[in-house]
Amino acid sequence: MILLKKISLQWIEWDPSILDHLSYALSISGGLKTLACKVEELLPRIIDRQEMYLILTLCYYGGGDDFTALNLLRKLLSSTEDHTCVSGLLFASKVCAEIPDCSSEGIIYAQRAIESLQERCGELLGVANCVLGLSLTAHSRTILTDSERVKIHADALKFFESAGKLTKMSDTNIMYHLCLENAEQRKLDTAVHYANWLLKLEVGSTLKGWMLLARVLSAQKRFLDAETVINVALEQSGKWDHGELLRTKAKLQIAQGQVKNAIETYTQLLAILQVQRKSFILGENLKVVRGLLEK
Repeated sequence: MILLKKISLQWIEWDPSILDHLSYALSISGGLKTLACKVEELLPRIIDRQEMYLILTLCYYGGGDDFTALNLLRKLLSSTEDHTCVSGLLFASKVCAEIPDCSSEGIIYAQRAIESLQERCGELLGVANCVLGLSLTAHSRTILTDSERVKIHADALKFFESAGKLTKMSDTNIMYHLCLENAEQRKLDTAVHYANWLLKLEVGSTLKGWMLLARVLSAQKRFLDAETVINVALEQSGKWDHGELLRTKAKLQIAQGQVKNAIETYTQLLAILQVQRKSFILGENLKVVRGLLEK
């Protein structure tokens, strides 16, 4: 930050690695708003306009301010020289998919990205198809008529499948949404296939894959198989991640009529929640003490 100030005062020459290091440091320490302020303070000649807007968008989006992030992207993509910025179009479509009233706008951004990517990088085109699928899925929630909603879901699934082919079924995010969309359309056998594929890609390293497979199996009323999946996930994850797994396991046990087992599972869950609560209170107390010492 001191070096950036010296650059602004023209005491030293600009070095892009300074911003790289600062972005990394502030990102991992939760200082995204501070990073946004520092980027905004940079002189126009120091950083490319497109790069500046994308960094600011990431900062505000990471800080939970989706509307500011989207407005920045709108401003970027409305300019004549940046209207085909693929990364900006994809990011704008992703943000729009998370804001119900903007889902139709997200579809337009994704379509523009796909048009810009024709005859270019196949994997990036796959990502663009996935983002379009997400925007379509989000848009379907705003549709009142069943027939139109079914059509939009069918289109979304088509783009997710295209995304999977273009990325050679190697993108975990695309596999996740392929499974989710098939489950939404009650194509549960296909959903199980993609959930297993996702676990294979992730080597069981994230809870998201385990939870998705368990829920699809549960939708098929294969409660025992779903509970087995949860037990494997419990063995391969840390204690701090057991909350959602234990909650799901208890529900599966209740569905099988195993009330006593469910009570025992809820007891384990309660013990974990109490430990987490104590750790949270301790963390908050340490923040207060640190604040008093700084004063």
